[in-house]
Amino acid sequence: MKILIFCVLATIISGCTKPASKATDNSKPAPVTSQTTAVHPVEPIPTEMTETRERKEIKTRALELLLGGKYDQLDALARTYRTSKECYGDGMWKLREVYNGMIPGKQSPDSEWEKRLAGIHHRQSRLG
Repeated sequence: MKILIFCVLATIISGCTKPASKATDNSKPAPVTSQTTAVHPVEPIPTEMTETRERKEIKTRALELLLGGKYDQLDALARTYRTSKECYGDGMWKLREVYNGMIPGKQSPDSEWEKRLAGIHHRQSRLG
């Protein structure tokens, strides 16, 4: 085993001590002419991953149903993801996005929280 470790280390060390290759004298930079085209950096184009887009769609749909008083449809949406147990690649359930859609962001004003809580309380009062 010691011999194997020694061989591996010797190979790594010898590979790190090779002298850098020298450039040939024949390599000259291209002359700058008036016909040289300028290269512009490419602007990145933001793209949205399918999974991210789907998460946003589920949240938006859940919020629309809650604020629109369409509680039966909201229940059906949650039931669909609860029954299917569908998950994303990171292991998170799609059902989680239904619930997340009903929760305002951290920077949301109190009025947004109150509006959503009123929808939830209204739903609870209809249940019993």
